[in-house]
Amino acid sequence: MKVVCPYCRKEARCIDSIFIYKTKSYGYMWFCDCVKDFAYVGCKKGTAVPMGTLANKNLRRWRKVVHITFDSLWNGKNERLMSRDDAYSWLSQKMGISSDRCHIAMFNEDQCWKAYTLSLEKLREELICKSGRDGR
Repeated sequence: MKVVCPYCRKEARCIDSIFIYKTKSYGYMWFCDCVKDFAYVGCKKGTAVPMGTLANKNLRRWRKVVHITFDSLWNGKNERLMSRDDAYSWLSQKMGISSDRCHIAMFNEDQCWKAYTLSLEKLREELICKSGRDGR
């Protein structure tokens, strides 16, 4: 399998994640050292298949924030607002991308911002409707 780094356009290397995390291995990951804080992406458990695209430190932070916000729609601690499938279907439609491309691990920074703001708006809308303060 060939994975290309989006920052330098060179081929990434498949490594054991202990190289990044130092104390524990979580399996394989794809890695490139072309940027100061490295670009990497984890692999599906037990494989060398990347879960998305390589990301630098800033993009990795964005993806975590988006996951926290978006996952609240379908995996809320107190109450689920929709199913996981419905949430991803809603997000792909709102972002204008196909469902097979609607994975946060594939998003760039602009897509992360869009998914984050859409998710916040949806959470706000759902919570206002549930509280009965929507003026209806």
